[in-house]
Amino acid sequence: MGEGRLNKPVYESLPLLWALAGFACLAGSYAWRTNGFSGLLALLGLAMLVLAIAVWMHRRDYRATAAGYRLRGQPMPVPGSSLGVAPATAEDHGHEGEPPAAG
Repeated sequence: MGEGRLNKPVYESLPLLWALAGFACLAGSYAWRTNGFSGLLALLGLAMLVLAIAVWMHRRDYRATAAGYRLRGQPMPVPGSSLGVAPATAEDHGHEGEPPAAG
């Protein structure tokens, strides 16, 4: 494990922890209704909920399209091809249909 990285269970649970902390801040802002403290807790709770949802949705999207990210820059697979990519043809290189060289 590299320096500065969290292990996978901790990393994966962060959005849930942020959401729980956000709900706790919102509940605290409702329970302690003082002028500045309640508003500050509500704002902090809402920000934590938005952060948790954004990170969760980003990770979900990445997992759904991870194969596409890994294949970026590689040829597209062709259905029915044993190699997974279309074989190169003379047409791909512009050789077919060219006029004969004058000579």
